[in-house]
Amino acid sequence: MRFLVRTPNWLGDLVMALPVFTALRAHQRDATLVAAAPAAFAPLLSAVGSIDEIVPLDRAVPGGVARLRAEVATLREGQFDRVLLLPNSFGSAWAARRAGIPERWGYTGPVRRFILSRAVPRPPSRPHRHLTAYYQTLVEGVGVTPAAGRTTT
Repeated sequence: MRFLVRTPNWLGDLVMALPVFTALRAHQRDATLVAAAPAAFAPLLSAVGSIDEIVPLDRAVPGGVARLRAEVATLREGQFDRVLLLPNSFGSAWAARRAGIPERWGYTGPVRRFILSRAVPRPPSRPHRHLTAYYQTLVEGVGVTPAAGRTTT
C-alpha cells in the first residue's frame, strides 16, 4: 500500500506535524509512507526515518487553478492508495480526488466532506490549542494511535 501524507505548506506547521509520520509508521508498518510537501522542505523530511519517499510540490507554479492542476498531475504519478490531508483546504482534498486516490482522509469542512472518503469532525476551537494536538486528534479520528500519547493543551 502507498500511503501519502499531504503536509502543511508552512515550515512551522510541518514541524508540528512530524509526529503524524511516526504514528502512521507504527500503524502501517508495511506501507510505503510518502510525504507530499513543498519542494523546499524535502531536505528536512529526508531526515525523518519513518518517511520512505518525498513528493516535492512545485510552489513556483502560479497560484489558483494552475497550481492545483500541477499538484493533481504530481499526485497521480504516485499511484497512491490512501492520503491523509493535513491542510484543511478544499484544494488539497480536490487535488487528491482528481489524482484518483481512492481513500482520502481529513478534517471535514462545508464542502470537503463530500470529497473525503473518511471525514473526521473538526475539534472545537479553543484558545491556545496547540497544532500538534490538532494533528493528533485527526490521526485518532482515523483510528491511529498518536505516537507520543495524547496532547491536550
